Amino acid sequence: MPSRFLDEAREAGPVEVLGWADMPETAEATNPALAVERQVVWPAGDPAPERPGLEAAAARMELSGAGDLEVDEPGQDELDDTMRVLLAEREARRRAREADVGVELPAHLSTSQLVSLARDASAFALDLRRPMPQPPQVAGRRGTTFHAWVEEHYARAGLVDILELPGSADESLGDADLTAMQEHFLASEWADRVPVEVELSLEIVLGGHAVRGRVDAVFADDDGGVTVVDWKTGRPPRGGEGAVRTVQLSAYRIAYARWRGIDPQRVRGAFFHAATGETIRPRLLDEHELVTLLGEVVA
Repeated sequence: MPSRFLDEAREAGPVEVLGWADMPETAEATNPALAVERQVVWPAGDPAPERPGLEAAAARMELSGAGDLEVDEPGQDELDDTMRVLLAEREARRRAREADVGVELPAHLSTSQLVSLARDASAFALDLRRPMPQPPQVAGRRGTTFHAWVEEHYARAGLVDILELPGSADESLGDADLTAMQEHFLASEWADRVPVEVELSLEIVLGGHAVRGRVDAVFADDDGGVTVVDWKTGRPPRGGEGAVRTVQLSAYRIAYARWRGIDPQRVRGAFFHAATGETIRPRLLDEHELVTLLGEVVA
């Protein structure tokens, strides 16, 4: 079918038409398929015509007891061998934990690894030999958030009063435990003090091994000394665990004293437990005691 614009150009005259073919006449065509009658059933039947046969076969198997199939099970001798291997492995692990397990320490250790060493030297050595991945902990994420909040608190305190830090009026993070920690901190002696250091990364060499850590905060005392504070989001530990955790604070004290070039006796240490608002000032290890601790697992 020609375009109507082409028809208009032809009828207007300026266009010379050399040849023009008219559209052929077409008879009224019909679709032959429409003449075929087709009968259908409504509603539609089962789309799987073989289903009755399958259901009958399943019923026959159930009646004949064919469903109780016998499978090949390992023989008693094979089970005995497997049990002996497993028991031998367990006994080997027990002996290794009870024995003095020597291991080559890595080039760098973290203060958290020092705590693990103080908690269980044999388990620490075995973990170095065969480290296992640890699942993420909710407490760890909460601790990271609390530390960041404390750091922001001290950043605000260092500004002029008329200035406001972005986010200072933010609402609670939606964690009831975290909110309680923040309230305990604001009610503590540390909230109104101005730290001389916050989130200070330090490294110390103990017995030929480099130990790295991050000091949460350092405060100047009235007598000319300083106090290194470690924020803890949990409750104060009970029993021997409290002494174990002092290893980390002890390493911080030695590292800070070396960094500042002052006597370690002028550096105190304290744990602030945000879950309860308590401040604990434990007895700290000296450098000789820390070196002795590292020597317990050196091969």
